[in-house]
Amino acid sequence: MAEDMAAMGFDPERIEAFRDRSLCDDEDEVVKVWPENADAVNVFVRCDWERQAISDGHTSRLLPVGINGAEIRNVAELLAVPRDRWPRLLDDVRRMVSTVLPALQRG
Repeated sequence: MAEDMAAMGFDPERIEAFRDRSLCDDEDEVVKVWPENADAVNVFVRCDWERQAISDGHTSRLLPVGINGAEIRNVAELLAVPRDRWPRLLDDVRRMVSTVLPALQRG
């Protein structure tokens, strides 16, 4: 599996570090990424989320509000994603953000 992940662009050292921690022994919990989605997943998991302070009058907390397009571009560039893939990459990462954002904000 580590070889497949490395072929999709994941860092082999990070794969081994994850494996050593034994965070996921259940095969049903493993997320499989198709090669055509590897760039988007790699960028998505490495981006920093923008957060905004939300107050209910008594307490305040920081909630994730999204990932800045410049952050996506910077991470894509650092990961050496070819520029001709950036338009689709941007769309894919934004789609991922919109999918997980409601769950993160409920947290």
